[in-house]
Amino acid sequence: MLEEFERPAAEWLQKQGWKENPFTLRIMPAAFVGYHDQLKHLVNHVQEGHKFALVIGATGSGKTTLLQLFRNEFSKERDVIYAPKPPKPEELVELFLDQYPQSFLHRLLGKHVNIHTLAGHVNARAKRKVLLLVDEGHEADVSDMEWLRTVTDQCDSVQLVLAGLPTLEEILRRNLETFRSRVTTKVDLVALSETEVQELIVRRIESVGGSGSKPFTDEAVRGVYQRSGGFPREVLKLCDSLVQNAIEQKSHKIDGLGASARPSGTQNVRVDAQPVQSKDFLRDLPYKQKKVVALLAQEDNMYPSEIAERLGLEKYKSKQHAVRSLNNILQRLAEEGYVERSARGKGYVYALVPSVKNSLIQG
Repeated sequence: MLEEFERPAAEWLQKQGWKENPFTLRIMPAAFVGYHDQLKHLVNHVQEGHKFALVIGATGSGKTTLLQLFRNEFSKERDVIYAPKPPKPEELVELFLDQYPQSFLHRLLGKHVNIHTLAGHVNARAKRKVLLLVDEGHEADVSDMEWLRTVTDQCDSVQLVLAGLPTLEEILRRNLETFRSRVTTKVDLVALSETEVQELIVRRIESVGGSGSKPFTDEAVRGVYQRSGGFPREVLKLCDSLVQNAIEQKSHKIDGLGASARPSGTQNVRVDAQPVQSKDFLRDLPYKQKKVVALLAQEDNMYPSEIAERLGLEKYKSKQHAVRSLNNILQRLAEEGYVERSARGKGYVYALVPSVKNSLIQG
């Protein structure tokens, strides 16, 4: 029954020489590209024995992939513990006990390790340096972060690399000065260059048996870079969308050329590039448009009604009037290339285009 839907995709992938679609959001440390200076600083930090490091980046900038890369590379010379989110105290204990189990005798005598005795247990059992990698640091409770700091401080061999959104820095500054003051290395994952975006596309394609950037032309790659703002996750999502369109159109060339420039008899999938924005554009926007952009910088994919409620309805006669006004503002922002909309349910949701969001984060 499903064969009629599966066959076109399978045939298209076979024609490209791909075992599967390389642009799914699967974490692939081997395909990590860019951020050369950031990697250098982090590697030096670990090799020199420093205790606390921060990796800061927007959603989709490559933080998790970087941590997984470190997990793979450093496991040859030290014990590596990875936590996909900040652990609660009892979870932190379990993470270390998985690496350094209690002896049968200690368990028999009822001497169970808890958060207060964890450092002593690790100091007694760890024979190598320990690299603790914690993702999504911005989601942690203040008390959990305090325990993370305390255990890292008290365990002689433990080094912590904590990754999170830019808001993590503000959380540390406001609530955890003792933690922040211990950070000796901080790196920011901002965006990839155009060359690095091409390298990411090539590595992904070659990982499934393809060759180079085919079927993407150079102009298409340039369009992907400009449209994505250099965010790795946005690159993958855009490439996946273009692949799906190519499958539907039975096209084996993904191009950025206009219709008039296409060779006769060739079907191309077009990439409409948008320039990477400078954050200076904010100065020229009317007040209400600035407010909308600022809100969308914090939260993606919002309905006009949600935006209206968040910005306040008191200046409008009714919610209907507010939504109508917001639709006009969003239309102008879309025409200027600052926001994009996508269908969801019976309506549309709006988000900043990646290049605009990236420029705001860099600022």
